[in-house]
Amino acid sequence: MRCAAGDCDTACSVLREFDCDYLLLWGHYRLMIDLHETIEGKIRDTILQFSNLNGLGIAYALIGSVRKAIPYLNKGMLVSREVKDRDWESIFLGGLGNRYSQLGDTRKAIEFYEQALVIAREIGNRRIEGNQITNLGERYEELGDTNKALEFYKQALVIDREIGDKSGEAIDCVNIANCWLLLGETLKAIDLYRQGKNIVDDISFPVMQQSARHRLAEAYLFQNDLDNVKWIRKFRHEKGHN
Repeated sequence: MRCAAGDCDTACSVLREFDCDYLLLWGHYRLMIDLHETIEGKIRDTILQFSNLNGLGIAYALIGSVRKAIPYLNKGMLVSREVKDRDWESIFLGGLGNRYSQLGDTRKAIEFYEQALVIAREIGNRRIEGNQITNLGERYEELGDTNKALEFYKQALVIDREIGDKSGEAIDCVNIANCWLLLGETLKAIDLYRQGKNIVDDISFPVMQQSARHRLAEAYLFQNDLDNVKWIRKFRHEKGHN
């Protein structure tokens, strides 16, 4: 109705209230695309434009059309630079890094993350800074540079603890533990897996609960600690996990 009346800014504001919290959560990616495409190029407010472009970039990536997502993110990055909106510029740079990572161009992804990280630090946005550091850790881990990935994950953990992001902290702990396991530091890995497990149990983070326990069991197997492996499997069975 808002679009029909030519009020695309209000239409975008309404869409922002339910696209990520509901459509994205429920998997209605194509509906997201249809709604965002309807108002693309017709929005006057700059922030709403950024939100719409970012929504299109995310939705296209989620249906596997990564190359269709990139032009929207690139447009958002260029416009954000024009209007000197550093927060949105860093968000679009990070999004481009994610998309190029999906395409397998890890080096190019790292370049975008590094640019986003510089901006996040300049403007003092610790959440975006932590996200980009985690992204860099993941890419270096993919490249086989475990030590460099470990250093990034440690930095992300400091930031997430500072800003009180418990889910981020749990992910950091598991990422660090994964690195320690790859480096042969099994006891250090077990300690971090346990920290991550305790956090996700406290905040009820089901996906990470399964992952943390699986990785913890794996670490115990490296130690030939079968009693703890049995305990973890027993817990998973009682909770109905496979």
